Amino acid sequence: MISGTIVLENITIDFECVDGIATATIIEQGLKEGATHEYIKCPQYDFLAALAIAVHNDGLPNMDKDYPLAEAIQKKIRWIP
Repeated sequence: MISGTIVLENITIDFECVDGIATATIIEQGLKEGATHEYIKCPQYDFLAALAIAVHNDGLPNMDKDYPLAEAIQKKIRWIP
């Protein structure tokens, strides 16, 4: 199991990965409109690929493989470049 909270500017990601499944609450804090919340549940690898891209901002070392997986789990709140 791995879990934690990561803050990327105005986006907070609270997550937990257990038995190959990631669950996360994504919170985007708007200046005027307040906070927007989203919940995702997806394969752990896909979530960690998106998290690596978000943190490194370049997707290395597996950009070609990881970016489509990361893109697929994005909803209204975009947290990868």
